[in-house]
Amino acid sequence: IYDNEHGYQYLIDPTLEEETIAKSLLHYVLLKNDQICLIHKTSGAPCSSEKFRHCYSLAHAYLIELRRKLHP
Repeated sequence: IYDNEHGYQYLIDPTLEEETIAKSLLHYVLLKNDQICLIHKTSGAPCSSEKFRHCYSLAHAYLIELRRKLHP
């Protein structure tokens, strides 16, 4: 999660360098059936439940795309 003059920006699957400049890190661990197994947030300002849901929807969409590419 990056904070800039336009609000928050989100980056899915960041590199180590990108992680070091992020305002916060939010990790989701999902089971095979897409149920959330773990949520871990590091540093930064508190997140609203809306922001958590938004980040989950971005991560879930990325996961679906990744699965589609790996298992055509």
